Amino acid sequence: MDKKNAISDMRFGGLLQLGCKELRYELITWIVANYDIGYHRLCMETKVAVPVTPKDVREVLGIPDNGVDILIYNRRGTPNRTYDIKILEANLRDLPVGEEFMKSFLIFTFEILCEMHDTYITQDELSSLNGGRWVNSAIIGVVCRMMNAEQAIPPRAHYFDPSFSVVLASLTGKAKKHEIRERCRMFLHAEFVGHDFSSCDMLFFPVYDNNHWHVHMVNIPASRVEILSSLPLRRGNRISAISRRLSNALDKAFHAHGMLRRLEVSKFQHVQPQIVQQLNGYDCGMFAIKYIEHWNGATLAHSIAEDKMHLYRLRLVVSLVTNAANNARDKVLKACRI
Repeated sequence: MDKKNAISDMRFGGLLQLGCKELRYELITWIVANYDIGYHRLCMETKVAVPVTPKDVREVLGIPDNGVDILIYNRRGTPNRTYDIKILEANLRDLPVGEEFMKSFLIFTFEILCEMHDTYITQDELSSLNGGRWVNSAIIGVVCRMMNAEQAIPPRAHYFDPSFSVVLASLTGKAKKHEIRERCRMFLHAEFVGHDFSSCDMLFFPVYDNNHWHVHMVNIPASRVEILSSLPLRRGNRISAISRRLSNALDKAFHAHGMLRRLEVSKFQHVQPQIVQQLNGYDCGMFAIKYIEHWNGATLAHSIAEDKMHLYRLRLVVSLVTNAANNARDKVLKACRI
């Protein structure tokens, strides 16, 4: 009872009264697809727009619409994460009423919106899918993990975490074999990846460079590197030096691990296919995600419409939050009274 009183004293008592026992995913999809984030309104098919403001949420859910920020340490400054779902659940169960209990409650209720495949997405990271914003690397990372997990066995493709391209770019020409092996181990070793790459025809590497997302895709059967970008990366008739350096680093990483020994990515033909391009300065991350999802080694298996990027963003939010593998799904949907 003391913990319930503490939550009520924080003005979050409305969450304790939620009586929803069903999760209506069709309704979630419809709301997300029809909610105008910029103008805070729900756009009906009848051309009527219904305003939905923070004040409305406060009055319906009985929770505050303002307050002070909670400090959460940046994950880059720690070897792992500061919180995960299990830690927060244990805190809510075991901690006495106090500041740490209240902090854990708020993070558990609102902060972690997606936890699956050994990673998580916070509310702030997920908000990067709002229209007009650059997509956060955590979003692209979890999409890659989701794509890997949903493949049939044996896998025909592998989707690497974006942080691998950062590690590869940091390898110097003087890096020793043991150093390369140690730094790349978590991205290549079957112990962490879950499989080797012997069955893979395509290897996807999301790359963020010079404020732009693109995909460095190694097409093994075609002996070709296909650079999937929503902006031109060519310099005259030559592919950018960044892409060449990444291919050289890939050779070093694979060979240091004794993998794909016959592969010499640096000697592959490097091309930038003619594919749909962005018309603004912020959708490159979303284009990279769509390329990852639909590129089959020759063309896009499904068309991508530049004028539907806002819809793709909303659909991805729904897909991530309602995914069956999301350990935070039920908690989030209950908090939304859905």
